[in-house]
Amino acid sequence: MNPIRRLRDNLGLSADQAARRAGISTSMWIKVERGERTPSLLIARKIAVALGCTLDDIFLPSDSTQGENETCATREAANQ
Repeated sequence: MNPIRRLRDNLGLSADQAARRAGISTSMWIKVERGERTPSLLIARKIAVALGCTLDDIFLPSDSTQGENETCATREAANQ
């Protein structure tokens, strides 16, 4: 599963809710999440902020992807 989708699911957000948090269209969010579009740096940063993560958390491969995603979701929950 795409890390953006996994993070969004961990936060319990719909694509529409996540897109609104990021200030981008739902269509753009879904295309990036599915890998159909490569986001600009600005859009990627908006996505990361909406998910409470860094760009590295989302776009750099990791051996422990699941653990990192849980950490991002935990950070986001703590910020609310």
